[in-house]
Amino acid sequence: MKLYHYTSVLQACDIFHSGLSYGVYRMELGNDLAPVVWLTTSPSWKNHGLPEGSLITGKGDLDLVRQREGVSSKTLYSMDKTKIRIDLDDTYLQTLDISAYRGTDRQDWSGLIDFEKFSKYILRESKNFRNRLGHSTDPSYKAFSKDERTALSCKKPKNISTWKLYFGSIQPERFMSVKYREGNEYVPFDFFKHGYSAMESSGVVYLREKYLKQFHGLCPPINDFEVPKIAAFCTSADSIPHLICKYGESSWIVYLDEDLTVELTRGVLPENIDNILNP
Repeated sequence: MKLYHYTSVLQACDIFHSGLSYGVYRMELGNDLAPVVWLTTSPSWKNHGLPEGSLITGKGDLDLVRQREGVSSKTLYSMDKTKIRIDLDDTYLQTLDISAYRGTDRQDWSGLIDFEKFSKYILRESKNFRNRLGHSTDPSYKAFSKDERTALSCKKPKNISTWKLYFGSIQPERFMSVKYREGNEYVPFDFFKHGYSAMESSGVVYLREKYLKQFHGLCPPINDFEVPKIAAFCTSADSIPHLICKYGESSWIVYLDEDLTVELTRGVLPENIDNILNP
């Protein structure tokens, strides 16, 4: 069975390093369940309630972005999570056994399960909650009256039958392909063609192609999709000029001072760090 995960270019570039592992499930009682990976059997981005980079207006919309993206928005625009489609095959994913996991600690949950089964048999949530969640992906849902929403909650929408949940991490080696949306079609994703400008519009400025490829010669991509990163990202007006570097599970900062001071933020520094600093 083919499965798909939709995300933004910005988030995809991190996923290519560390894999699919983080997402949020807002339970019927209002609590967040995380981490969990949302998947679907639908090859179309439509009818899943994915943000499309639109202007965020009102507290309700800000809360919705936090629910969908797992973090509070730092800008007035949502990420466009229809741009990247990661194609998967369930052959390499274990199945979550309902009988084995009912009543166990959440950290022990591992595997793939239908959204409806998980909601009904493990969380014991109501059918109306699942129906409302499916209908809420309709952009016009907010305009419906309370009576209209109540009526809709009794009707099952088609989209929820396509949703899957995966507990655990899906490494990039398991990705069948990565596609980029151009209009209504998905085409093979190319970082220098599609990703570079998208990252820059998000405020992350990579080294130009010529120099980034030199960096790739020193830190070769560890899978078919990873783009080892050296990029500039200004977090505040008084930030010390620096470059953010990422390779595999490791990341470090190079401050643009006289000594090119290096600060390791995760993992280990490459053995050839001196060659990277002084190519």
